[in-house]
Amino acid sequence: MELNDNSITKIHAYNAIRSFLSEKTNQNLIDELGIRDGIERRISGLNCEYEFALISHFSEQFEFILGFDESFSKLTDTKTPDFFLKKKDGKKFFIEVKSKESDTFNDITETSLAKRKVIADELGAEWCLALKMQNRWGLFDYNTFTSKKRKVSYPLDLNDSIFISFFGFDYYIVQNIEAESIFSNEYEKIDRIRHKEYGTLINYKLKTGPITLIDDSSKNKSIFVEEIHNRFSNQEIQKINAKETRLIEKLDKPILVSTDQLMIASIMHTINQHGLRNDAKTFFDDFINHKDPSSQINAYKFFWQQMIDKCPHNEIVKPQKVLFDCNGNFQAEIFQV
Repeated sequence: MELNDNSITKIHAYNAIRSFLSEKTNQNLIDELGIRDGIERRISGLNCEYEFALISHFSEQFEFILGFDESFSKLTDTKTPDFFLKKKDGKKFFIEVKSKESDTFNDITETSLAKRKVIADELGAEWCLALKMQNRWGLFDYNTFTSKKRKVSYPLDLNDSIFISFFGFDYYIVQNIEAESIFSNEYEKIDRIRHKEYGTLINYKLKTGPITLIDDSSKNKSIFVEEIHNRFSNQEIQKINAKETRLIEKLDKPILVSTDQLMIASIMHTINQHGLRNDAKTFFDDFINHKDPSSQINAYKFFWQQMIDKCPHNEIVKPQKVLFDCNGNFQAEIFQV
């Protein structure tokens, strides 16, 4: 279905308030606005902007982060970016945020790009494209993007992305990790992780061989390694009794994760005020109104470093350089963290 301007306006309006509504009210509002067709794909695209904002904030690299409402820019046919960032070293960046479900992005015309570049130059900023494809972010400066004829392909073009260095992030190769989670279907608490089939998490351990990396009595620290859980391919389910289930998960091969993936995956497993799992938008609304940003960031960094320090061998290593092949497999030069 091709969305007209009116439908897009309705979707933006709906997205602005959905964090504050119950699931039932949200569904009724979608029907009332007549935007059910294509809503999931469109909301997913809008969520990428909020995800990028959170990534930018968590990186602690920026003096300020400004977002734009493009509707005002239409008065003068000005091509504004999604974000205007100023790094702590004084450098300024105009960031265009896009996402693509397919493996090829070529949605910015030469004329449109030229207009965007004019505004960036006028304000002394460097224009960049932030693009999310297949759960990985890439960041391409103007020269790189134009050298590719305004076309980015996944995964090979990730090799030319500056995303990791731009935000001061890292890649990690993780292997030989096992998780044991115990869930109960009789215990509910809104600030704890819940499995849709087995109930609320009541006990959690992350191990490598005989070494316990996490023994989580608070039942909440495991959200910091949810991206690893997303990659587990070997799973064993054990029924303890009528109320409790044990879930054992393992990695059967090394995986590559990045700092932003670890942080965003943890966000997606928190629960909002309506008892539903957050996405980037709902978490953002709650975060800016209720949470202490510094404590959230420091807790994440301390936890991840603590887990790395417990690894006895090469269970977690940090590559010096990562290259992707045409199938999305990675090759890396590494040193132990």
